[in-house]
Amino acid sequence: MSYQKIDYRAKFSIGSDDNSEPISICRRIVTNEIFKVEHCNAYQGWSERPELISYWVGEPDEGYFSGPEGEPISAGKVSRWVKKWEKNW
Repeated sequence: MSYQKIDYRAKFSIGSDDNSEPISICRRIVTNEIFKVEHCNAYQGWSERPELISYWVGEPDEGYFSGPEGEPISAGKVSRWVKKWEKNW
């Protein structure tokens, strides 16, 4: 049986709410064979960016460890924004 899980994180402007347009979106795709992180924004389509795992796990910061850089976002909201952005890709 093949396994696949996709989850999404987004970056928003400081002070924005859940309905605001994200600055960027990342998706983490995990299957039996792969683990990859892809990124998109209003001007660039999906591209592989493994370093952006920091959207989920944070990153080291001068001896400290910062929290995740991305906020969870639903697949439905991702679909809505990507559909709008695709016109610019």
